[in-house]
Amino acid sequence: MNKEIKVWGSLTVLTHWTLSFLLLFLYLDIQNLVLHEFIGGTITMLLIGRIYFTIKEPETKFESYKTYKVSLKMILRYIRELISHSAKQHLTLNPISRLIIVLILFSLSLTCISGVMLLFSDHFSIFGISSIDLYEHHSDTLSPFFKMVDDIHQLFSNIFIYLIAIHILEVLFSSLYFKKNLFNSMINGMKHIDKK
Repeated sequence: MNKEIKVWGSLTVLTHWTLSFLLLFLYLDIQNLVLHEFIGGTITMLLIGRIYFTIKEPETKFESYKTYKVSLKMILRYIRELISHSAKQHLTLNPISRLIIVLILFSLSLTCISGVMLLFSDHFSIFGISSIDLYEHHSDTLSPFFKMVDDIHQLFSNIFIYLIAIHILEVLFSSLYFKKNLFNSMINGMKHIDKK
């Protein structure tokens, strides 16, 4: 018997896709740094809200921060189960997904924090920069501290992109492995679980 369970709340689904589209637009429109700063600030606020509701007020019991608890032992056991074709579908996130999501949140947090810090440097102002040429020119004249912050911002934004790609591939793999459309669960918040 196939049972449908509400796993992700409406706010989580909305935040997930809003962040996704904003981040996509951010990387596609990097030439406009004023817009970059505005979108970056919006993403920062959404991230803070997402973390707050995950810890304090999850919409469903499956959205609690406990969902993201993961250990090396859990990951290795899950990999062994995948290899032996004995892995069972997890109601929320499997151990590999948990690790990827935690790393995504960590890298995005550092990207946002460093981005906000750059707004307080001499050369980066939400009103004072509007092209990538100015950015390239001034990034070399930053103080040592803000140059380090800029390096951190670029490093973790690149790491974030790779993690997103891994996340999409992992969801695709799990969908094929369990023969379930797991992408749908992040659209309607529902997950189909086989009940014997």
